[in-house]
Amino acid sequence: LKTFLALTALLYALSMPVAAASNDNWLRNGDFKNKQSAWSDAFEIVEGPQGQLAAHLNNTSPRWNARKQSVKLPSPLPPYIEISGKMKIKDVKKGVKDWERARIMVVFYDGQGKRAGDWPAPVAQAEGSFDWTDFSAQYRPPEGAASVEVSFALENCTGQAWFADLRCLV
Repeated sequence: LKTFLALTALLYALSMPVAAASNDNWLRNGDFKNKQSAWSDAFEIVEGPQGQLAAHLNNTSPRWNARKQSVKLPSPLPPYIEISGKMKIKDVKKGVKDWERARIMVVFYDGQGKRAGDWPAPVAQAEGSFDWTDFSAQYRPPEGAASVEVSFALENCTGQAWFADLRCLV
């Protein structure tokens, strides 16, 4: 009987749905199937890797060209979040500052919209040219964080960048 109860309990536990930390993508429209929906500004949608859709940014002269999305974090804060995506670049020439390149990045904010913690390292930051490459980084949300802003950009640089399969796993 004890074995039966133990097996029944195990089967029940395995059949329960997994909570939000189950690798569900918390970004809305990170696959770009709904055009520019959920992102801060419009951008071109093109064919990406393996038949996926991709966002395309093109700077013929240096300028700030970023698309952003804010994700509300659960309370209590998770021990970490993971941001990932694919990026392809062509002829990206960095700007004056070292960080002025093609980038995927995150910034944490508190409930009043003020930056929480330091500037995190970017998920991806590159210049030059390369084909589709996977990028991923984990971040520990700073104390007081209420949201995380995920961005893809050409930051005050020239060239082209494509972004696909962007994810925020909490």
